[in-house]
Amino acid sequence: MVEDIHGLTDTKTHEIFVDSAPPLIETTILSTQGNEVMVKITVSDNFVIKSVSIGDTTYSIGDIHNRENHFEIIKTFSMNDVSKLKVVARDLAGNLSQKTIGW
Repeated sequence: MVEDIHGLTDTKTHEIFVDSAPPLIETTILSTQGNEVMVKITVSDNFVIKSVSIGDTTYSIGDIHNRENHFEIIKTFSMNDVSKLKVVARDLAGNLSQKTIGW
């Protein structure tokens, strides 16, 4: 509650959301053909996914105005170039998850 010099008062209520849960990373190897592997990567969050890094590539996903809480991508990798893959997801609150998969 606030009061000005004339005695007028006003009250405002704000809802505060505390996000302490990190994003969830799921990976599925869809197929392997020759020396290529196809991987499905799914990231979900209870509020907003800020970014997802897959190997050396980072995807900016959401922000306070664009509240995306789901990201999915299918990528193919050469097994000659990559034997494992690190996936890192960060949400808007700064919570971090990481997962490494290998083949």
